[in-house]
Amino acid sequence: MTHWPKRLLVREDADEREPTLQGGHLGRAIPLLEQTLAGMERIHGPDHTATRTVRAF
Repeated sequence: MTHWPKRLLVREDADEREPTLQGGHLGRAIPLLEQTLAGMERIHGPDHTATRTVRAF
């Protein structure tokens, strides 16, 4: 179990997502995007600009 703040964990997910998408690894990128979106909705809510940005992927 990690003791990192939830915000940091979401940011780490987002950092990992970009090279995965650019590398064409969709099988790995899609679950990361789903996890990132769930975290953004939990932390910021569904209507926050950052949440919408993740949803746009």
